[in-house]
Amino acid sequence: MSKGTVLYIVNELEDDITRTDSKLRKAIPTFQRVALTIYFMASTAEYRSVANLFGVSRSFVSLCVKEVCQAIVKWLKSRYITIPKGDDLKQVMATYKEKWGFPMCAGAIDGTHVPIKVPSQNHTDYVNRKSYHSIIMQALVDSRYFYR
Repeated sequence: MSKGTVLYIVNELEDDITRTDSKLRKAIPTFQRVALTIYFMASTAEYRSVANLFGVSRSFVSLCVKEVCQAIVKWLKSRYITIPKGDDLKQVMATYKEKWGFPMCAGAIDGTHVPIKVPSQNHTDYVNRKSYHSIIMQALVDSRYFYR
């Protein structure tokens, strides 16, 4: 993820996740909170490993990830994920049942690797487990494979 993207997320969430210094300690900067959370979500690292990497406690990692994820859901979810409602929802669910045999299903979510050209910077960050360069796309689709 580029620094610009992280800064965008920081800007969108800062009202909810920025903390002030106290007499006992300095607050962890908002950028570091977001970076820590993104690192945790993008890796298979445990709280202990992330804590050591970012110079914070394991309990802070746990609280930070929870707070940042809650802010992401609160402020960004509705901009990037829409779920059908009312008659649209009924139609999607009926199509899933008729076409695929899945009753009470309103969507399917999955991820895939999208091959990319080798980036000029940090190219090793884009090598996946199958040894080619890609980015991961996660998508939520309806019964006709449409993204909403």
